[in-house]
Amino acid sequence: MSFVLDRTAVPTAVLSILLSCLYFLWYGLQFALGDIAELRGQEPIILSGIMKILAGLPLYTHPNDPPFDIIQYTPLHYYLVASVAHIGGVSTDGLITVTHLGRIMSLGLASLYVFILFLILFRQLHVRLFVAATGAGLVWVLHAPWDFLARPDILVSFCFLLAVGLAVRVLDRAPHAGFLSFAGIGLLSYVAFMAKQNGAQIALIAVLFLILDRRWKLAAIVALAAALPVLLTIWLGPALFGSAYLANVVGGLNNGVRVYHAFVTTYSPVFLGYNMAALAGLGAFVVWKWSKSDTASSLRFLAFAAVGTTLLAGLGATKLGSATNHFNDPMTLLVVVLAVWLDKTMTNRPENASGIRLAICVFTILFTVNTTIAFHETYSQHKWPRFSGYERVRSYLRDELASHPGAYFVSVDGTLANSFPGRAILPQFSLAGLMYERGTVDFSQAEKMMREGKVRWLLLGDGQSPERQLGFLGIDPGPYTRVGAMDGFSVWIDSRFAGEYQPAPVAELSPNSPTR
Repeated sequence: MSFVLDRTAVPTAVLSILLSCLYFLWYGLQFALGDIAELRGQEPIILSGIMKILAGLPLYTHPNDPPFDIIQYTPLHYYLVASVAHIGGVSTDGLITVTHLGRIMSLGLASLYVFILFLILFRQLHVRLFVAATGAGLVWVLHAPWDFLARPDILVSFCFLLAVGLAVRVLDRAPHAGFLSFAGIGLLSYVAFMAKQNGAQIALIAVLFLILDRRWKLAAIVALAAALPVLLTIWLGPALFGSAYLANVVGGLNNGVRVYHAFVTTYSPVFLGYNMAALAGLGAFVVWKWSKSDTASSLRFLAFAAVGTTLLAGLGATKLGSATNHFNDPMTLLVVVLAVWLDKTMTNRPENASGIRLAICVFTILFTVNTTIAFHETYSQHKWPRFSGYERVRSYLRDELASHPGAYFVSVDGTLANSFPGRAILPQFSLAGLMYERGTVDFSQAEKMMREGKVRWLLLGDGQSPERQLGFLGIDPGPYTRVGAMDGFSVWIDSRFAGEYQPAPVAELSPNSPTR
């Protein structure tokens, strides 16, 4: 099939690309290099592990032992960002730099992701330039803000997209062709798995499709190429990453399941907030059309993968703590499916091409502008923690920790805890609460450390008492004295040492300070 280059569509394609690029240049770079310390509460639990590596500490420790954290994900992303930071000379005092670095790495990988998606559409699926460019640009918007967070999501999606590209490349060849390519799919699934456990779905989707397509040898190749290194890593994991490796990457995922939570935090934002319900319905129609045996194998694979990843995402979203990032890959596949179908419709029914082109342009522009406005209203507000909002409390803690080398602190805020790796216990306070509620962790050692005077400082939410906030973790901390407030934190000190800090070393909370 030859490429279809509609000259009249080129200006519109360029406009679509520019809109998407401007969107990411403005919001992605502004956020990545800006003052916002965290977005959606999703970065601190990742940065916690990266800062541990930079501090020379083991990435995985048992959740019941100091510092009582849970590193939920497999190690690739943590070590990748930490290695780049180490090469760049970033110290353990450089949380802001590490955060910016992680975001820039994600944004750079996202840029490459969109370019490869465009190539798959244009060069492999032979979609005309206008549709391919618009589809790739639309994915930039659909993935926001996950593609510019210091998280492993885009690394997993990148591996998934490469696997899709390999599958599309070889599926329409002879029944037994492409052995190396399908081994590559299995290996890409392993790489994705080492960044985040849900990367294993790549191999699962490919193997199930190949079994249904009666390509037994190819299914076996993908399964073996993915399973063997995974099993080897599980076997060698304790030796490579410490004895607590499995307690974190397996036991640490046991947050609990709540279907109602999924409707509130994931299903509604995706299908209503992203206006994906109509596209999903249209996509379902296309999937049904392509399910016929006379459809090309590559298209049937795309349809199967779109359905399979959507079902897996819906299942994964029921885990407490999940968010809309579970639907990033399904949304990409949905865009690919619709792009191919619309392009074929424009070719088979040229009398409708102008109307389809206009509909694509109007939808893409309206969706991009609408999403941009929504993001601007949300992320320009000052409710998100800012690095500048931690200056006084960070300075205070830095001096106090330097004066008491063997002492620790507790902070309900992950950014503050990550600022001093190795000196904060319970650095992932919210996640610790979920795990304690499930009965999968025991923080009796943390209580013992407080009773023994090893934890001098508690940085709690304003108006909250130690008994109340730590009680959610089953901890009775013993007597602590409130000595003041700073940057939205209520500062408490072990009562045995409170006399050293009189009068109170920190200013009372001002009316304009953010509360925690």
